[in-house]
Amino acid sequence: MAPRAASKHFRRYTTASPALLGFFLVGAPAVAASIFSPDASCEGGACEAPEESTLLQVNSRKATEIVEVDTSLGKSAAKIAKTDSKSPRKLAEINRQIPPKRPISDQLEKTVPKRHDDSMPVFERDVVNTLLEGVGTATRLNGNAGKPTPLPAPGCQVKVLDCSNQTKRKECPESCEAQDELIAVLGGSSGADAAKARNSVCARLQSLAEMHAQEMSAQGRSTGVDLGNFHQAILALDTGLKNLEKNQTREAALAGVHNSDIGYPLTVIEAYLAQWDLIDELVGIQRNSTNMKNYMEWVEVMNKYGWDSDEATAFFDAAIYLGGEVGLPGDAGWVNSIIANIRVITEDANLHMYRQVPYSYWPWSWGYDFDYSVYELPDDSDLKIGLLADWGSGTPQAIKVAQELNKQNVSMVIHLGDVYYSGTVQEARKFFLEPMRAIFGESLHILNLPGNHDYYDGGKGFYDVIDALGVQEASFFCLRGKHFQILAVDTGLLDSFDLLFSFGVEEIDNLTQHTMTFLPDDQVAWAQHQMQVGKEKGLRTILMSHHQLFSRASSPGVPNGDLSEAATMPDRVYGTYAASEFSTRAADLPGGLGDGVESTVNTRLLHQFPPEALKDVAAWFWGHEHTSMIFEPYAGLERGRCIGNGAIGDNVEADYFGTDDSLETGPWGGFPEIIPGSEIQHGDNFWGLGFATMTLSGKQATVDYFQLLDSKTPDGPGIVWGNATKYFTETFE
Repeated sequence: MAPRAASKHFRRYTTASPALLGFFLVGAPAVAASIFSPDASCEGGACEAPEESTLLQVNSRKATEIVEVDTSLGKSAAKIAKTDSKSPRKLAEINRQIPPKRPISDQLEKTVPKRHDDSMPVFERDVVNTLLEGVGTATRLNGNAGKPTPLPAPGCQVKVLDCSNQTKRKECPESCEAQDELIAVLGGSSGADAAKARNSVCARLQSLAEMHAQEMSAQGRSTGVDLGNFHQAILALDTGLKNLEKNQTREAALAGVHNSDIGYPLTVIEAYLAQWDLIDELVGIQRNSTNMKNYMEWVEVMNKYGWDSDEATAFFDAAIYLGGEVGLPGDAGWVNSIIANIRVITEDANLHMYRQVPYSYWPWSWGYDFDYSVYELPDDSDLKIGLLADWGSGTPQAIKVAQELNKQNVSMVIHLGDVYYSGTVQEARKFFLEPMRAIFGESLHILNLPGNHDYYDGGKGFYDVIDALGVQEASFFCLRGKHFQILAVDTGLLDSFDLLFSFGVEEIDNLTQHTMTFLPDDQVAWAQHQMQVGKEKGLRTILMSHHQLFSRASSPGVPNGDLSEAATMPDRVYGTYAASEFSTRAADLPGGLGDGVESTVNTRLLHQFPPEALKDVAAWFWGHEHTSMIFEPYAGLERGRCIGNGAIGDNVEADYFGTDDSLETGPWGGFPEIIPGSEIQHGDNFWGLGFATMTLSGKQATVDYFQLLDSKTPDGPGIVWGNATKYFTETFE
């Protein structure tokens, strides 16, 4: 996944004060270590939350059953006979040779799974800032009947105060006490101490709301919010803080679906704070936006039915979940990718799963096994293939998209990557494998490419799923037919590091720039060989990947980002993969741009697939950006096609076809242009979701692009998605 206008958008959402960033560098690891009393509730009844209403238990009633899995992954034990690349194995034979390692029940539940046990996102640190600045210092409650105190003197703000300094502690006793309580909540105390701290934080938030209501009343302004309704946010906060205890380890966290289960409560709090104008200045909320209106409608649903009710969670699924890429407020669960990254670093030494192309050192078979993961494409006369990207979310709209694709009677489905938030085993099964099997059945061939999110938890979920599907051996594959070959490559592996923050300091930001993704050495040699075989056979190659070769508004990164490049060292030293592409200087890449220059083109991918090779590429399909873009020829590629709108749509206010003017375009003569008449439309709230079907008929390929548009409903979940309609068709040879 990539946000729209990433180079500017990313910095906007990740620029925060050093103290806030410190929370994620120190507090986020504490999510895995913090211990709290599960039985305590806020004192005086202000934050009383019955134990049976905690989020994990709510989800245990609502979520579909998670199939128990064995996470000791690896290559299938079934022996795979080598074949000549000129006569690749048939997919049906592969299914017989590699049975699913972990069978799924034939009675798959058809309901949409719930995902509310999630966590705080990369761009939602500002909500924590509000709690630190406002709750921690603007108010002080003596029990439940106390009165708020004035704002602290300069230098006594909790988020910047060094209470380890005894002089400061004497100067700012109440602020240091508030800081102690927050530290206890975030992971430093246990038992009664943690319960007391949690109670105090709840009470402070309640007090802040009361004080804000008094201020607005004094100014003659109406909040439009009943303090009794704000109690829903207090209950959510209490539950969220309790849930920190239940996610001490990866094993405990993954008893749910995601890496943690605090995100839904935090998103509830965010919605109420947004309604009260408490975070507008911090995060620049557009109060008249469709996104904000959806949040305010969600608040009304929570006021009526309760924050953890079926009605509230259904509305969250339809209108809030995975939102916030363009315009805040947004889903607080995005931080699961950060938590997953931290756990991979601290528990797995930042090592990732990857299956290299086998290499032989025997004199009679020296070199790579280029027959690896090469299969015979079924008869390519009127073969219809379904194409999806960025689909693995489990949302009602994602299920609707797949159901509409199934109506097209496809013979095969290829997904171009990303299961949210972090590609855990549970997420991959609940949001990809199970709904795919339920919708398309057991016999349809389903192939999958990994995206960046699939590797945030180390790749475990992705490899578990492809083993269960039993179709492909690796994270890349080649399907070879009589007239076309589909070459699908893994660009997610080298985009698996999500701890890149902007500090607003140029010298530091230069070190934390995102590095362009590319293929590791074994895979680029394998891919180039397959393209050569295709050329010798007179085949047209159709490339597929998760990441884009180029974009109008999303930066692919820079050639060499110090921190993200350093993050690959454990894998490279351990031998997971080799990445000699890093040794090519930025000036020697296509375009000859500088080290820190962001352009419209991923010049490292273009270096691995130069224009002379792209001449034999009929089309390249990708996702990553949650948009649909059908491009004119650009950077030596005749047909670049983005189909990343499988489950997440931009808000209607987004400049969908806009450009990021900070990107360098000179070497390619401007921005990539959209083919006139190929533009997708939008509904009442979001730009359209969609998929494509590609029909291979002899020497001709026909691609149909479909869209689903949303509409507002007066009752129910608030948003419904219509049936798929075709909005563009193209044919090529």
